[in-house]
Amino acid sequence: MTEERLESLLREIEAAETADRLRPIFLSGVSFLAPEAESHAGETEWLLEWNARLNRLHDAVIRRAIALTEAALAAEGLTPPCRYDFLLFGSGGRGEQSVYSDQDNGIVYDTPEPGREEEARVYFYRFGKAVQETLGQAGYPPCPGKVVCGEPAWCRSLAEWEGQMDAWMEDPTWDHVRHLLIVADMRAICGDGRLAGALTERLRRAVGASPALSAAMLRNTLHRQPVIGPLGNLLRVPYGPHAGGIEIKYGLYVPMVNAVRLLALMHGVAVTGTAKRIAVLRGGTVSERLADEALRDFANVLYLRSITAPDGDPPESSGIVEARRLTKPVRERIRAAIATAKRLHEAARSAVLQRGGKIGG
Repeated sequence: MTEERLESLLREIEAAETADRLRPIFLSGVSFLAPEAESHAGETEWLLEWNARLNRLHDAVIRRAIALTEAALAAEGLTPPCRYDFLLFGSGGRGEQSVYSDQDNGIVYDTPEPGREEEARVYFYRFGKAVQETLGQAGYPPCPGKVVCGEPAWCRSLAEWEGQMDAWMEDPTWDHVRHLLIVADMRAICGDGRLAGALTERLRRAVGASPALSAAMLRNTLHRQPVIGPLGNLLRVPYGPHAGGIEIKYGLYVPMVNAVRLLALMHGVAVTGTAKRIAVLRGGTVSERLADEALRDFANVLYLRSITAPDGDPPESSGIVEARRLTKPVRERIRAAIATAKRLHEAARSAVLQRGGKIGG
């Protein structure tokens, strides 16, 4: 897709007057992007740029959905009582959404003036619920784990977010650490980003200062291991509609993301995208050779995620590359990425141990 074509689609999205118009525009862009990616499989820089263009489309749709929602509430006489950042978590926060994506989002709003706390809470709760519905109309189903802006747990004032994060960090149970890792990837897609930045900086400082918290995060990180059999064979999906395929999302993509995220947190890296984190870590915590291989393999994994089989209506990615797509070059790229993911896990383990973290408990 040319830059001119992309800019044309972005203008169409910006001009869309209803949420149900957004999805067809997005899919028309994907119809150009998908064939291009297949013809450039294995080309690192090209694939990373392809992913960036795909996510520019996602971002534009989400921003327009938010703007339409805010305008609809304004028509009822309701306006934001204070500034806010609209947050993307997960692959959206990292700028790594594939063609099919669900909602992982939240809201942080400025701590209200005394006496206006309830006004702010009521407005942003209603706003969050309305944005969630609008994004659903635009083709983004809510996260099954309810990490969405319409849930009070993910729609809070800055002071409430800070208090909740401190509580999670003081008691790093499995679920509390999981929530902190969600926060670690967040990105403000609307707002000036200062509120979101204050929260992620708070988390980075805490991780950098606490070997115990780093160790707790490592235990969560190591829970998702690259999927490979005991004899080095690629593990296939044993049954179901995608039998014979390979689970890419949880078997390879997530293990790579998790290891790089932890290394980035421990070393104060502010960017959220996995490829950008690798670039910052290169030559320091991560050797130049490992970083270069990780960037190459991660770009290939992003491409593989883009060709995973869809499930459901509206469609979401199954996370599985179907057997018919597992050509010899694809299988070789998967094996290379698995080896790199294992080395990234070992780098994260070593970093925690060097800081005095106790991995066993």
